[in-house]
Amino acid sequence: MVENFWENKKVLITGDSGFKGSWLICLLLKLKCKIYGLSLPSDSTFILNKELNNEKQFNLQKKLKNYQHYDIDIREREKLKDFVSDLSPNIIFHMAAQPLVLESYKNPTDTWDTNVIGTVNLLESIRLLNKCSVVIVTTDKVYENNEKKFSFREDDKLGGADPYSSSKSAVELAVQSWKKSFFNQNEEILISTARAGNVIGGGDWATNRIVPDVIRSLISNEILKIRYPNAVRPWQHVLEPLFGYISLAELQSKNKKTGCYNFGPLESQSKTVRQLIDEIYKCWGGGCTEHLLSGQAYESSNLNLNVDKALSELQWYPIWEFSETIKYTVDW
Repeated sequence: MVENFWENKKVLITGDSGFKGSWLICLLLKLKCKIYGLSLPSDSTFILNKELNNEKQFNLQKKLKNYQHYDIDIREREKLKDFVSDLSPNIIFHMAAQPLVLESYKNPTDTWDTNVIGTVNLLESIRLLNKCSVVIVTTDKVYENNEKKFSFREDDKLGGADPYSSSKSAVELAVQSWKKSFFNQNEEILISTARAGNVIGGGDWATNRIVPDVIRSLISNEILKIRYPNAVRPWQHVLEPLFGYISLAELQSKNKKTGCYNFGPLESQSKTVRQLIDEIYKCWGGGCTEHLLSGQAYESSNLNLNVDKALSELQWYPIWEFSETIKYTVDW
């Protein structure tokens, strides 16, 4: 990653008020970009974005003049197209989404509308540009999971049993289609997808996510409700995939090569939900009363990612081990 590559680049972040988006703003401000973010009006549960002015946490006060936010719903096709066309960004990170599995069971239509149609709207907006490097973020759950214990590679079959996972698989297919249909002969519009593992870190207070649920239970001394304690997930600190996204956007701009990339921990660092909870207790210095839920909606029991492609092509690699990831998250 070369800092002078990013200096004064116009960077658009969709979903900038979310957990990943807020952390990405922090990184890009340090790279001296001009950042333009759009999302729905910020949810009060995402406090990280609102703490960007906190000098003790981020030391970014003087740089915030390079960040502008706009309340735009990616489902509003014409409004989005006008905005992207007028801005003409050099780089786009597309992270606006409905990101929760359980929420997708409650509101499957909204999930598909936001994740799939919203992405298609962005792809249509990109058609108006002459040059741009685009990273579209999906998920580690895009693969057809038959619960065999192996790590998914980028060329494995796409699938998804729940509405969230299937919507993200559909996003991958839409990206492939638009690339072949409309950008195949254009070497200046470069689009890749990024499939990250389960991301954790300070500032995430979303509901029905295990780390915020544990921390809330510890703070309030309430019962922790656990769905699948034996489920294996590729836990990683939020900074890990974000550095991957940045590296991907930069390198595809330089070498004109696009693709799809996994970003996760090394397979030895994938742990169960039970191990995650116990490590949080260890760092916190105590635990809480637990209740194992039954009759829950389906979620895959085993999920690992093979990250060899990102290691070899992007020179990206995960830095923190599982224990460090949990420590820095709890310290926050």
